[in-house]
Amino acid sequence: MKTDPILEEMWRVKDQLGERYSGDPRAVCAHLTEAQLLPRPGTPLVFDLNSSLKRQAARIAQLPQRVPVEAFLPDDPIIAEVRRVRAQLAQERGASALREEPPKHGNK
Repeated sequence: MKTDPILEEMWRVKDQLGERYSGDPRAVCAHLTEAQLLPRPGTPLVFDLNSSLKRQAARIAQLPQRVPVEAFLPDDPIIAEVRRVRAQLAQERGASALREEPPKHGNK
């Protein structure tokens, strides 16, 4: 039976931390808590939510404008067919409201 590579990695890291801290779970947790507070390059810590949101809004403002979805749709033959069928159904539903009897299906 094959083992999951993600689980193998987790076990390896757990064993390394256990060896480093003599199997003391409190020491491992203290180390991980301290490591979370250390700054990492490219990953700013969020201590001030408002300034973080402003930075994110500034980054988003620098992105190019999104292309509207409709720009891709007119050339797609499947979507054109769906639109044609929907228009036909709308016409049939509008016309069938005036009919006295339901439409007949099949060649019976």
